Amino acid sequence: MSIIEIKKLLMGFPDLILEKQSNGKIIIKTREFVNAKSKFILNHCPRPIILPTVIKIDQNLLEVMGLYFGDGTKSLRSTSKRYISFTNYSPKLHLLVISFLEKLGVKRNGLRVLITLNEKYKNKIDIEKLGRKWSRTLKIPLDNFYKPYFAKYKKQSDNKTKEPIKTGTSTIFYHRKLFKLFFIELLSLIKKLLFLNPKFRVPFIRGLIATDGSIDIKGNIISLISISNVNKNEKNFIKKLLALSPIFINSQIYRHHVRFSGYKNYKIVKKYRLCDLHPVKRIKFENAFSSLEVAKYVPGKTKEKIINYLKYQKEKQTNEIARALNLNIPNTRKHLNELSDVIIKIGMKNSNIVWGVKDRDPKNT
Repeated sequence: MSIIEIKKLLMGFPDLILEKQSNGKIIIKTREFVNAKSKFILNHCPRPIILPTVIKIDQNLLEVMGLYFGDGTKSLRSTSKRYISFTNYSPKLHLLVISFLEKLGVKRNGLRVLITLNEKYKNKIDIEKLGRKWSRTLKIPLDNFYKPYFAKYKKQSDNKTKEPIKTGTSTIFYHRKLFKLFFIELLSLIKKLLFLNPKFRVPFIRGLIATDGSIDIKGNIISLISISNVNKNEKNFIKKLLALSPIFINSQIYRHHVRFSGYKNYKIVKKYRLCDLHPVKRIKFENAFSSLEVAKYVPGKTKEKIINYLKYQKEKQTNEIARALNLNIPNTRKHLNELSDVIIKIGMKNSNIVWGVKDRDPKNT
C-alpha cells in the first residue's frame, strides 16, 4: 500500500511550519501565526490544522479525489481559497467525501451545508423538513446549515441525470485556508501519480464519472457516455487519463465534454464498475446495458463475433464470414475494413479478399 507523507507533500511551502506529534499527527502553522505579536494579527492569520503524518493511497482516497476533481472547488483565488466545498444531489457521494475528511481529522460539526433548489419549486417544498432530512442523512447538525438558495430553473435534456425535486442539491463546506492548500496539493499529487501507477486510475475515473459523467440513452440503449468539463486543460487531462488507463476507452473531446461510445467500451464500464458510485447513474447504466445485450443488431457485438470467428477459422473470405455469422456481405465488408488494426488482408482467392486476425484486441468495437 502506497502512502503520502504530509511533510514531503508540503515541503514546497517555506512559509509553513510543520511540527510532528507523538500521537502520529502533525500540526501545520504559518510563520505569520507563530510570529504574531498581537491578538489582532493572530486573529487574522490562517488557523493551524492537525493532520495524520501519513495518508494511505487506497480506493476511498482515489474515488474521493475523482469526486472532488469533478464537483469540488479547486480554485485558490479570492474567497474560495479559504474553504473546500463539494456539491452534488446524491447523499451517498457526500457521505463518501465526509468519511474521507473524517480520516483526515475533520469533525462533522465543523462542516457547513447549503441546500440549493430550483426556484420553480420554492412554494412546493417543505424547506424545514428537507433540511432535517439532509441533517439526519449527513449527520451534520441543522444549526450548521445555511439558508437554502433558490436557483433559476434550467431545462435539461431527457438524457441527462435530473436533479430530484424532493432532495435538491447539497454543498458541504469546510472553512480552513490551510486545509484547502493541503487538499489541493493532495489532489495535484494524485493527478500526477495517476500517470505513474495504472492501479490508481480506475477508482479515480469511477469518482469522476459519478460527478461529471452522463449516460445518453436512445431507445432504451446506451448511445454515449460523456464526462463534462468546461476547462480546456482539464478536458485534455481527462482524455489522456482515459487513454492511458489499463482499460481502453477511445474518447473524443466534443465542446464541453470528453465522450466515448461503443459496445467494447460499455463492457469495460461494466467490468470495472465505473458507474457504480452514483446510485441513479448505476441503475440507468445497468438497465441500458441490459437492453444493449439483448439487442439484435449492435455493431460492436457484430465485430466481436467476426474477430472470434476468424481467431478459430484462421483465414476466410468475406462471403464465407457473412454466411457463417448470418450477416449481409456489405455490412460484413464494412466491419472488416473498420477493424483494420486487428484484422488484416491475407491475400486473394478466386478474386475475393481473404481475411485473418492479428494477435491483439480491437480499439474501436
